[in-house]
Amino acid sequence: MITQGHGCLGVGLALYKDAEGNQYNVALFTMADQGDGVHLVSFLSSHANSFEVAVHVPPTDSGLRRLPTDSGRVQNFAANGHGVVVGSAQWSDGRSTDLDKLSDQLSPLTNAVIKNVPT
Repeated sequence: MITQGHGCLGVGLALYKDAEGNQYNVALFTMADQGDGVHLVSFLSSHANSFEVAVHVPPTDSGLRRLPTDSGRVQNFAANGHGVVVGSAQWSDGRSTDLDKLSDQLSPLTNAVIKNVPT
């Protein structure tokens, strides 16, 4: 979808964990055209169970567990100006239950990131 629009100028990736060790991935895409970001978020939101951004594998010395590829995961999306944020989260134990609660924990992080993207 990015290549069908005006393209992406760059991507920033970050991996976070909370006090319980749950892992949060954030990808920030800087779109060439603001309209592409809105369109992209609309499409991704309507396909929330289709994971288009891979989970970041923590570096060996990071202290984070490498979770199984089949562990439960949630994601959400936000756009502001030229920025598109794709956030995803996984429980520290890799379980696939209580995903609504995990999504509730992801939303504040994604919202904080997108609020700090220059317009």
